[in-house]
Amino acid sequence: MQTGHSSGWFFIDHQCTFELLNPQRSSYLYFPLHNSRGMMSSITPTLHGDAKSGQDAFLMCPVTVEDLHNTRSGHNFWLLIDGVPWSVAGLGAPSSQHTREDQVDQVSMQAGFLWHTLNRSNPDNGLFVCITNFVPAGDEAQIDIILDHLPQVPD
Repeated sequence: MQTGHSSGWFFIDHQCTFELLNPQRSSYLYFPLHNSRGMMSSITPTLHGDAKSGQDAFLMCPVTVEDLHNTRSGHNFWLLIDGVPWSVAGLGAPSSQHTREDQVDQVSMQAGFLWHTLNRSNPDNGLFVCITNFVPAGDEAQIDIILDHLPQVPD
């Protein structure tokens, strides 16, 4: 089932899961993540976001929709391969210096009801990472979970 719009996103199943290639090129795109306990988060394709457990209980600095895309704080980590740093969120200088035509990282994003997954691979260093963000359901869960999966590291 591959139905989509001219904007580049398309549905990949009957649960309304969709995929978007190169989501970092989409302006003002973000996803809400929350549960019935009051945990509220948001995440962008470059892993910027916020988390709070109520209107007056912030786990990170509170941000507006505008701030989500302009702030330097976000969920990111770096890998050092042969002396060259690589940002899993695509926020490093090498990733941001490339134009759309010569972009090195291959990026796709999948999202569904209250979850978000970012897939990033780099053919130059052989790395692939899959990052899933969600807030678990349940009355006791007041946490924003980020699952990072790095299946292989080159020799």
